[in-house]
Amino acid sequence: QALTELAAEQGRQRTVAYLETDDPSPARTRLMAAQIDLVVHLVHGDQSLGLLLIHLDASRSVLSGFELDFITAVASQAAIALHNTRLADEWASTERGAATARVAVDLVHDVGKDLGWMRGLAQRLADQTRDEPRLHRRAVQLGELADSLVERMKRFVQDATTPREDLPGVVNVDEMIERALRGLGNRYGAERIE
Repeated sequence: QALTELAAEQGRQRTVAYLETDDPSPARTRLMAAQIDLVVHLVHGDQSLGLLLIHLDASRSVLSGFELDFITAVASQAAIALHNTRLADEWASTERGAATARVAVDLVHDVGKDLGWMRGLAQRLADQTRDEPRLHRRAVQLGELADSLVERMKRFVQDATTPREDLPGVVNVDEMIERALRGLGNRYGAERIE
C-alpha cells in the first residue's frame, strides 16, 4: 500500500514518471528499491483510473523521449479503454437489472392474477365447508398458501427492481494493453508498433 501511495504521488505530477531520470526524492528512492522504474498514471478527464507500476528489463538502456511519448500515448489509450470498459459494464449491469425487473413484474402480474383468483376460491370454499372441519381446514390452508406465494412474489419483485451497487469489474491488464496497441496500430500503422 505504501508503494501505491508513493507511486500515486509520483504519477500525479504527470502521466508518466520515469524514475531513472527524475530528481532524487524519498518516494523515488523507495520505488526504485522495489524495482519500479516507471509509474504510469491512467487518467481519463479528471478521473484517476489507476496506476501501472512497471519494472524494465535490466539489460534495457535508458528510455528515449520517443519511447516515453509512446508510453504516454499507450497510457492515454489504456485509460480510454478502461473508462469505456467501465461504462460498458455499468450499462450492461443496468440493462440486466432492467430486464430482470421487467420479467419479474410480468411474472407477478400474470401469476398474481391467478393467485388472486385462487385465494377467492379458497375463501368461498372455506365459507361453504364450515360444517366439515377437515375440508374447511384444507380450504383455509389453500388460502394461506396463496397468500404466502403472493408475499414471496412481492419480495421477489422488490428485490429484482431495487438498484444495487455492484463491485467494480476486474480488468485484464494484458487485454487492455492489447486494445490500446490495436488502436495505435490502426491510427499510426501496425508495422510501426512493437
